[in-house]
Amino acid sequence: MSKPTQYRNGEPHTSDRRMFLRAFAALLMVFSLTASGCQGFSDLFDLRIFAEDRENEIIDSTSDLDVGESSETPTEPSAGDSTDVTVATPGPTATAAPVPTSAPITTSAPTSTPTLTPTPTRQPTPTLSPTPTRRPTPTLSPTPTVTPTPMPVPTTGTYQTSMADAVITLVNEERAAEGLDPLTKNSSLTSSANVRSPEIVVCWNIQHTRPDGTPWYTAPPGAQMAENMAKGQTSAASVVSAWMNSDGHRKNIMSPGYTKIGVSCYLYEGVYYWVQHFA
Repeated sequence: MSKPTQYRNGEPHTSDRRMFLRAFAALLMVFSLTASGCQGFSDLFDLRIFAEDRENEIIDSTSDLDVGESSETPTEPSAGDSTDVTVATPGPTATAAPVPTSAPITTSAPTSTPTLTPTPTRQPTPTLSPTPTRRPTPTLSPTPTVTPTPMPVPTTGTYQTSMADAVITLVNEERAAEGLDPLTKNSSLTSSANVRSPEIVVCWNIQHTRPDGTPWYTAPPGAQMAENMAKGQTSAASVVSAWMNSDGHRKNIMSPGYTKIGVSCYLYEGVYYWVQHFA
């Protein structure tokens, strides 16, 4: 640990102490020569040695300074300074420890900043959906046409023409009550109704399919647009009442778009089968 050093006019005060000691030694020398002659001279010589040793001690204490704290170089007074510098009497001069010279700071040549090329943005690889495997279209075997075996239509029944005509009269009365025009009896519709009445004896179904599997409207001569069926009713009044109480049958009877009618009543083995055709 180095000792602190005070400064005066930018220099350590060691030189002031040195001059003070030398001046004090000179005074002692004069005093000793005057008082005791040669013996005083001898004592003064010892004092001189002491002074030099003290001076060296002071110098040594100064040299104990840490390099980092005493690295400042004493500045020379300029011509304009008013501070007097006293030159001490020559004596043994202590050699100051050499101040380490700091290595020169090498300033590296400025390097040019390289121009950076922007990194291209990587486009994400699109996710590909797998191509669906196309399955071959199976060859469809043609659906075989089923030809139903025609059912034998009974021929031993009898047509009840008067009861069929009574149905037409009652239907027109119902239409008149609703302000609708009467339906006219048509021979073509009567013929198709007479074909259908024996068929429903053996082929009664809600789809109105004929015994050979064909639709109801294929019965000749094929002019009919709507059909009502019934079985079991024993009179014209009872069959018309049953039809009027059924929404689908009533709709056909009361349709303002129809102007013609044909009715068939077929009696087979004591059962009445009824058919209406409209157009």
